[in-house]
Amino acid sequence: MEPTDLRQQVLDEVHLQALSLVYKLNAAFAAFFSLFGLLYAGMFGIIATAIAKLPQTRGTQAPPAELGWIFGGFGFGVFCVMVLLAYLNWRTATCLTRRESRTFCQVMAGFNCLHVPYGLALGVCTLIVLARPSVASLFLTRQPASTSS
Repeated sequence: MEPTDLRQQVLDEVHLQALSLVYKLNAAFAAFFSLFGLLYAGMFGIIATAIAKLPQTRGTQAPPAELGWIFGGFGFGVFCVMVLLAYLNWRTATCLTRRESRTFCQVMAGFNCLHVPYGLALGVCTLIVLARPSVASLFLTRQPASTSS
């Protein structure tokens, strides 16, 4: 093995480990910020309940209680999307560590490019590293398990 090949192999390993760590951090941030969606949903759930219990007075019109539930549902939807994003980023980190599902990692890198500026830097760096032929050779295509009967 030539010294340049060994150097490139070590460099690829270090880059993939660093990307895996950053994807885990990205997943942790997404999981943390998903709690704000849950807080938003809970807050508007409480507001909807309070609106429903308001006494009806003559000449005033209370907002419909459904409005609070709509906003609460929106907050819960944000929570679900952020948890899904956290899971997908964690899965990407796992795939980078195990050197599998290169296409999935590339798709997630492209999706992270939508999160400007931090996700854009992460996505572009991931795409650059995964485009190297030396890195592509590290990712093995998984063979389906053969069933012997």
